Amino acid sequence: MPVLAVVGTILLVLGLSMIIRVGINHSFISDYNNNVYASDKEEGLLVMNVPESYLPYYNLGNVSFKNGDYNGAIAYYNQALALNPPGKRECKVRINLALAMVYSIDLNHLDSQEKIDTALIILYKARDTLTTNGWAADNPADARDATAQQLKEDIDKLIEQLENPPEGGSGGSSEQNEPDSGESGDQGQGQSSGGDDTKNKKKLESQQKGALDEKSREQDDLEKSYGGQKYGSGSKENNNGEGSDSGYSNPW
Repeated sequence: MPVLAVVGTILLVLGLSMIIRVGINHSFISDYNNNVYASDKEEGLLVMNVPESYLPYYNLGNVSFKNGDYNGAIAYYNQALALNPPGKRECKVRINLALAMVYSIDLNHLDSQEKIDTALIILYKARDTLTTNGWAADNPADARDATAQQLKEDIDKLIEQLENPPEGGSGGSSEQNEPDSGESGDQGQGQSSGGDDTKNKKKLESQQKGALDEKSREQDDLEKSYGGQKYGSGSKENNNGEGSDSGYSNPW
């Protein structure tokens, strides 16, 4: 009899704990849907974090994302993935993780080769995040999720732009590297070189600005597509409280 009493007490405590966790999570989601992106409630669920142990980390990643802390969001989403979310939920975590990676790049200030190389490393990691487990694929027909595939293709476009910038976008055009055709002696070259250098510098600056503007437009397009205007917060919810459209996913 004492054994049964102990078992009953344990089950009662676990049941009450589950009810409290559900209540806290619903309160967190309500705040989130009202544009209150606070983490304190969900952080409390990290204690005795069972079942669905990935869930608080995913939700905290969304809070960090909404607050513009993309590196924090990346850390939380990675923790969520390490706890093996099931099925489509894994895909949604991966989509949000890839978006956080892309948003962590300041495409408006890639003004050195070192910054470009760092951005490419991040973009390739974001791409790999989506292709893991086949959610996106090199062959679109093989992809398991249409939105993961679309985001992967958008990332591919950014990679292409950084690896193959417009002519002169990151190192000057062929015209700037060619000598002047009219050589009339050292004195003539000396008189014209100052003006030519100024013209070439202005031309290079204009080309670099054009390349940066193009990258900025690409990032703006991503924000419009995945930041809540096309997907995410503007989508309808299904019976599980999840967005019925793909793209950036809200908390569960």
